[in-house]
Amino acid sequence: ALIVCMDLLQKETIGKKYDKRHIEVFADLGSPFSEDQLDIIIANLKKTGISLQFFLPFPMNDEDRGENASASTHDSKNQNSFPGKGLSEQQKEGLQMVKKLMFSLDQEEGL
Repeated sequence: ALIVCMDLLQKETIGKKYDKRHIEVFADLGSPFSEDQLDIIIANLKKTGISLQFFLPFPMNDEDRGENASASTHDSKNQNSFPGKGLSEQQKEGLQMVKKLMFSLDQEEGL
């Protein structure tokens, strides 16, 4: 989906004035993904000047929460939207991919 969005954004802005090209991703990271072309995606985001932002229904540090964590160990603003459930393995892997992507872009001010 990210590749399609990047392609569409590039094609639709050719010859047009714009201040910034930006992609916002709203996801729970529960769907399968592939890191096969992650380095190429990062390089293209940097090359084209497209910034990227992820909106997740849980805090970035929620993966450390453990399934049996009690509410008293976390203040309410850091509570998972699904108390007690914790993140699935798919979501944990997705979160690692998002972190890798965002930290790579942050080094080159791509955020």
